[in-house]
Amino acid sequence: MGMNFAEMHPELASEFSERNLPLTVSDITYGSNKKRSMWKDRSRRRKN
Repeated sequence: MGMNFAEMHPELASEFSERNLPLTVSDITYGSNKKRSMWKDRSRRRKN
């Protein structure tokens, strides 16, 4: 079985929105057909 998105892209996995529940970033694998998901808006991050 292939690696999931969280394993392949840990730097992006934290931006997966909780609004996708019960789908988690670990459920997404290459070819999984899980095409629609919400991501957190990085542009709204506070800049130091």
